[in-house]
Amino acid sequence: MPTAISMMDNKIDRSLTGGWQYLYNFNKVAGESMPGVAIGMATGGAGVIGEIAGVAGAAGIYGGSAYGNSKSYAIQNGYSNGEATDFATEVGFKEGCKTMIAYGILRGASGLSRAGYCSGTTAATTAGIGTFGLEFIDETYTTPKIYKDTLGQDIEVDYGEAARNSAIVATISGAATYVASRQRGTTVEQVEGEGIYEKAHALDGVEEIEESTLTGQGQYAQESIKNEGKRLLPGEGDIGTYNDLIKSGKRGDNLTPHHMPSAEYMSKKGVAKKDGLCMNMEMPVPGSGGRHRLTDTYGGNMTDAKKAFYYDLSPRDALAYDLKNLCIIYQNDGLYDKIRPQLLEYIKTSKSLYQDLFEK
Repeated sequence: MPTAISMMDNKIDRSLTGGWQYLYNFNKVAGESMPGVAIGMATGGAGVIGEIAGVAGAAGIYGGSAYGNSKSYAIQNGYSNGEATDFATEVGFKEGCKTMIAYGILRGASGLSRAGYCSGTTAATTAGIGTFGLEFIDETYTTPKIYKDTLGQDIEVDYGEAARNSAIVATISGAATYVASRQRGTTVEQVEGEGIYEKAHALDGVEEIEESTLTGQGQYAQESIKNEGKRLLPGEGDIGTYNDLIKSGKRGDNLTPHHMPSAEYMSKKGVAKKDGLCMNMEMPVPGSGGRHRLTDTYGGNMTDAKKAFYYDLSPRDALAYDLKNLCIIYQNDGLYDKIRPQLLEYIKTSKSLYQDLFEK
C-alpha cells in the first residue's frame, strides 16, 4: 500500500507537464543529493584524522536516517518486521557508503586543485563525472537489486530518468567542488602552499607589476626593513641571456644568472636554458647565502606541490610571480629602489624577446 507522501508525489508528478515536470524533478533530486554534497564539502579544516572521523560520523547519521525511512516504508507497505529490517539495513548501509564515496570524490578533487595539481574547472569536471557515475549506478543497479533481494520487488529501471537525475547530482557536485577549490585549504595545505597562489595572482599580469608593484609609491618602495650594510654587487641586475651573462662574468664576481620564469619553465615553452632571459643576482661561490639562493625557483626551494602550481601558470603569471619574489628579496635587504629600474627593464626585454608569450 503506497504511503501518503508517495501518493502525493505521484499526483504532483502526473499533474505537471513539460518544463514544470523537469523543474519539479530537479528540485526533488537536488534536495535528496544536497545532504551528501554538504557532508562531503563542509568537513575541511579539522585535520586529516578529525576530518575523516567527522565524515564517518556524518555518513552514519545519514545512513541511519535512510534506515529509519526505509523501514517505515516497508512496514507501511505490508512487509513483515524482519523483511522491513533487512531492507532498511541494506538501504542505510548503501546510503552511508554512498556519502563516504561522494566525500572522497569531491574532497579529493578540490584538494588537488587547492594544492596546485589541477585547475578548479578540472576539479569540478572530475567531481561531476565521478558523482554522475555514482548516482547512475545507484539508480540503475544498486537500489533495484536491494528491492529485489530483500522485498522481492522488481523495479523497472528508467535509464533516461536515471541519467537526468545523475546529471543534476553531477552539476551540484561540480559547482560545490569548484567553489571549494577556490578557497584556502586545510592547515596542512596552507603550510604546503605557503601562499603561492596569492604570490602569483595578487597582480594580474605583467603590466600591473609595472604600474603598481614597481612604482615608487608601491608597497615595496615603503621599505620597512633597512639593512645599511647591504649593497648591490658590481654587475648585479645586469640583464641578458644565460649564455651572455656567463660569458661576461668572471671568476670571483659572486654573481649568477637568475632565470625569470625559471629555466625549466621556459624549456617547456621551447626556450633552451642557454637562451633564456636572466638577471644577475648575488650568490657567493664558493660559499653559502646570497640573494639568488633565496629565490623560490632556486634549487630545491620549491616542494613538488609548489612546482606543479608554478608550472601550470601562464607565462605572464609565472613572470609576475618571479618578479614579485625578487621585489620581496630586495626589499628585505633595503635595496628595492636600486633594483627597481632593472626589474622594469626586465619586463620590457621579456616582451621584446618573447612577444607571443608575454604580450596580451
